[in-house]
Amino acid sequence: MCKSLLFLLMILLLAGCASTGNSAYKPQDSILNYEALHYYSMAETAIQMRDLHSAVDLLKIAANKAPDSIQIRERLLEVMNQQAQTKPEIREEIILLGEEYYRKQLYSPDILLYLAESYNYRKEYDRAGFFLQLALEQRPTMHLYASYHLFLRKNQGETRRDLLEKALDLPWQNQEDVLFVADLFRAIDPEQTASIMEKAYDTWNDERTLRLLLTAYENLGKQGKINEAIQNRLDQKLETSDFLKIHLISNYFQEREFQKVVDNSKICLEINRDPLLRYLFFSAFSLNLEELALNAGKTALSVGDLPEELLSSFHAYYAFALLKTGDDDQAAFHFAAADNLEISTQLLTEYGVLSGMEDERIENFLTLIREKSSTDDFGNFITAYIYTLLDRKLQGATFMDKVNREYLKKNDQLLFAAISYLNNQNNVEEASKLLDLRDNRSPSIQEVLGFYYYNIEADSLAFNYFLSELNSNPQPTAGIFIVISILGERLGKIEELVKILDKAVTLYPDNAEILNILGYTIADHNLRDRFEQGEKLLLKAVELEPDNAMFWDSLAWLNFRLNRFEQALAAMQKPLEAGIEHSEIAYHLGEIYLKLNKITEARKYLNLAIDLDTEPASVQNASELLESLNKR
Repeated sequence: MCKSLLFLLMILLLAGCASTGNSAYKPQDSILNYEALHYYSMAETAIQMRDLHSAVDLLKIAANKAPDSIQIRERLLEVMNQQAQTKPEIREEIILLGEEYYRKQLYSPDILLYLAESYNYRKEYDRAGFFLQLALEQRPTMHLYASYHLFLRKNQGETRRDLLEKALDLPWQNQEDVLFVADLFRAIDPEQTASIMEKAYDTWNDERTLRLLLTAYENLGKQGKINEAIQNRLDQKLETSDFLKIHLISNYFQEREFQKVVDNSKICLEINRDPLLRYLFFSAFSLNLEELALNAGKTALSVGDLPEELLSSFHAYYAFALLKTGDDDQAAFHFAAADNLEISTQLLTEYGVLSGMEDERIENFLTLIREKSSTDDFGNFITAYIYTLLDRKLQGATFMDKVNREYLKKNDQLLFAAISYLNNQNNVEEASKLLDLRDNRSPSIQEVLGFYYYNIEADSLAFNYFLSELNSNPQPTAGIFIVISILGERLGKIEELVKILDKAVTLYPDNAEILNILGYTIADHNLRDRFEQGEKLLLKAVELEPDNAMFWDSLAWLNFRLNRFEQALAAMQKPLEAGIEHSEIAYHLGEIYLKLNKITEARKYLNLAIDLDTEPASVQNASELLESLNKR
C-alpha cells in the first residue's frame, strides 16, 4: 500500500480515537486493580517522556495484571501503533495481540482500527476490511463511514455512495469530517460536493470552508457563484483575507464588470496596491467616473508598485484622464512621462476629446507637451499628430519635419508620418522614402499610395497602384481585390477586372465576399459564357454566409439573367426578411416582379429604389422603368 494512504489511515485512526467519547459504542471495562493501575500510570509517565519502548513494556505488565481490561489493551496497541510508524516490523506483534484480544472479546473499535491498519500495511485487504467494517458497526461515526468508503475505493475499486450518505445523515459536529466527506464526493458527484460545502459554510462560516466551496464552484465552472460567495461575505462584513478580495476584484475586472469593481472601490483603496488600484482606475475610466479614476490613478503611481512593463501605458491613460478633466499641465507631464507614442496617439484618436477643445487650449496643451518632453522628437511628433488629426495641414507638416527619421523608425511611426506627408502636402516622394525605411513592409508602398488616391477620389491613379501591388505581390491581401473591384466598376474596366477577380478566387477560394463580387460581376455585366461559373461562386458564397442579404441578391440577379424569374424571387426571400435598405436590391426586386407580370409589386420596389437613393445607377434604372410603365 502507498505511503500516503498509510499516513491517511494513521490520521483517521488517531482522529477516531479522539472522538470515542461521542460514539454510540461504550467499551465495558472493570475497575483496574492497584498493581495494574500502578504499571499503567508508570507507562503514561514514560509516554510523556517520549520513551515509547518502556511504555509498551509497562503496558504489557499492566495488561497481565488486569486480564479483562480493554482500556489497557487499547492503550498498548495505540502506543505500539505509534512505534510502527517508524518501525513497521512492530505491526506483526500488533496483529498477534489484536487477534488474541478479538478472540477473547477484549476489544474496542480503536483496537479493531489498529488491527485494520496493520493488516492494510501487509496488504491483507480482506482482513483489514473485516476489522474496519466491524469497528464501523460498533462506532458508526461520520469519520469511520468516510474511512471505510475510502478503504473500499482504494483497495477493492468499489464506490459506496451509500456510506457517504449515511455519514452525512449523522450530526455535523466535526468540521474536518464533513470536509473529508465532501472531498470524497468530488469523484462521484461534484454537484453534491458543492452542496455539502454550501451547508458546511452556512454552519461554520469561516474562510477555510469558503475557499473549499470556491474550489467546488470552480470545478463546476460556476464563476458567478464564486464572485457571489465572496461578495456576500464582504457585504456581511465578515473577516476576509486580502487574497480573496484581490481574487474577487480581479474576476470582476477580467469579466468587464467595471461597475462592480467601482462598487468595491473602498476595498481597492484600503488594500492600496497593484493590481487593485490599476483595476479601479481602468474601471472608473471606462465608466467616465473622472474623479474616482484620478484618485485611483494618482494613488497607484504614488504607491510605486506598478509592474515596470505597464508603467508607461499607465502614465498615458492617466494623462488622458487628466486631459478630460481640464488639467492640461499635469496631462502634458504624464504624456511626457509615458513617452509612448503608440498608446498616446491611440487615446488622442479614439476618444475625440480634441474636437471639444478650443484652439487656444489646444495650442497651450501642445506647447506644454513639448516643454515637458524628455526628447524633442516626442513633443514634436505628438504636435504633428494632433495637427494632422485636426486637418491643420501646414502646422502638421512643419512639426513632422522636425521629427528625426530614426525616432520614427524606432517607434514604428513611419507609416503615420508617410500618411501625414500625403494628407498635409501631397508629398508622394517624401512619403515613399519614409515607407521604404520600414523593416516591416506591410502595407506596401503601392497599397498606401493606392488608398491615398482612393480617398481623394483619384480613381485611375488608385487603380494603377493597386494593380501594381497585385502584379508584384504573389499573395496580396483580400482587401486589395475588394477595393480594386470598386475602382474597376467605376472606371468601366470590366474585362480587366474579371481577370483580376479570377486571380482573387484562386487565392481566396473560401472568401465569401470575393466569390460574391466575381459572381455578381458576371451577372450584372451579362457575361453569359460564364453564367455557370457565376452560379457556382454565388451558391458557395451564400453557403458560407447564409444570412448575407447582398449575396442572395447577387444570386437572384444571376437567376434573373438566366430568365429563371421564380427562382430569382425565391432567392430574394432573405433580403425581404432582412428589410430592403439598398436601392440596388429594391431595383432588382422591381425588375423581377415586372418579369413575373406583378405590376403593383414592381412599382412598389422601383419607387423604393428611388426613395432609398443609395446607388445612382440603380436609381436611374428604376426611374427609367417607372417612366416606361407609366406610358403603358
